[in-house]
Amino acid sequence: MLQEIAIYGKLATMALKGKMQYRMDFFAGLAGVFILNGMNIASLGVLTYRFETLGGWDMGELLFLYSLFMICRSVYSTFLQHVEALEEEIAQGTLDRFLTRPVSPLLQLIGQDVQYIGVADFLFGLACFYTSISLIRPAWGFIDIVWLVAFLVSGVIIETSISLLCASVAFKAVRANVLRDIIMRTKVITQQYPIAVFGDAFRVLVTGFVPIAFINYYPAVFLLGKETAAPLWLSGLSPLVATVLALLALTAWNRGLANYSSTGN
Repeated sequence: MLQEIAIYGKLATMALKGKMQYRMDFFAGLAGVFILNGMNIASLGVLTYRFETLGGWDMGELLFLYSLFMICRSVYSTFLQHVEALEEEIAQGTLDRFLTRPVSPLLQLIGQDVQYIGVADFLFGLACFYTSISLIRPAWGFIDIVWLVAFLVSGVIIETSISLLCASVAFKAVRANVLRDIIMRTKVITQQYPIAVFGDAFRVLVTGFVPIAFINYYPAVFLLGKETAAPLWLSGLSPLVATVLALLALTAWNRGLANYSSTGN
């Protein structure tokens, strides 16, 4: 495992060096991320200014909710998002080259590209986190910090596992972009707003079927002690959900790869 991690580090470094050849595109991409996320925060500010709270969440709590998602998203989008390219690799027949090398095909897939824009997501997420903590001023102890770290790690695993599960559908269907787009739109909603405002049907969807709410909503409920928003026992299940999803995703990947037949391109 240590050897594969070292190999991934080398692959990611090469990919990053390739990206940095286009410095102007790099800085333009970072600026675009800040502008887009700034507009999202501004819209939340307008809503809370008009209604004071949104589904029982004030501006500080909404910023905290947003920051958890952004920090998890930044790690995924920087280092792991290329898993979404599996569909194209299969359709073009280029996945075959991964099978001829003495390195994990999954490691080669995710190490093929590094999305530097994720750095802007991370910085923006940290800024939102700092601002939210300044507004909320939670009385956290050491255990709460441990839970925070566990939730952030779990969030990265959950997002990566869901993406890998969707991508593995391409082993059978070749094209799985519609499924990925639906989940992407659902993630955008849960990124900005507490799921309670969308009703019970949506809550069931993002809790039991596509458990995106365990990336930021339930961890925020747990860490902020908002027992009226969701049961705390349910809110603390993110690490367990992450473990189950990771096992399911790896199983789907391994079975898909075992039954993979090249497109012949």
